[in-house]
Amino acid sequence: MGPNPVWQAEALVGSMPLDAGMRVLDLGCGNACSSVFLAKEFGVEVWATDLWIKPEENLRRVVAAGVEGRVHPVYAEARSLPYAEGFFDAIVSIGAYHYFGTDDLYLGYLARFVKPGGRIGISQPGGRLGW
Repeated sequence: MGPNPVWQAEALVGSMPLDAGMRVLDLGCGNACSSVFLAKEFGVEVWATDLWIKPEENLRRVVAAGVEGRVHPVYAEARSLPYAEGFFDAIVSIGAYHYFGTDDLYLGYLARFVKPGGRIGISQPGGRLGW
């Protein structure tokens, strides 16, 4: 849906290592290519969350890629996430943060969903950020 999300994910993980078994939120995942990549390359479990792409469409791609059970397509609005606080080890947003992260308080809201000591990584065309 923008610049190659797999390339962006690969660059982001270079600054934000992921370990096998981690729970990762891929927020604004689009067609879930980045979610599939993260599950296959790093052995993480990914919640592929998007508002514009229906989970049924992403599930077809997930099954075709052989990562069913490790990538969970979810339809959700980024300002009303259906997850428990502290559920994720890491949160990534690849090429999508500018659609929902415009509120000054959004990053604080998002941080509630990552465990203490977890990481949030954002990759946007033209640059990447990691905390």
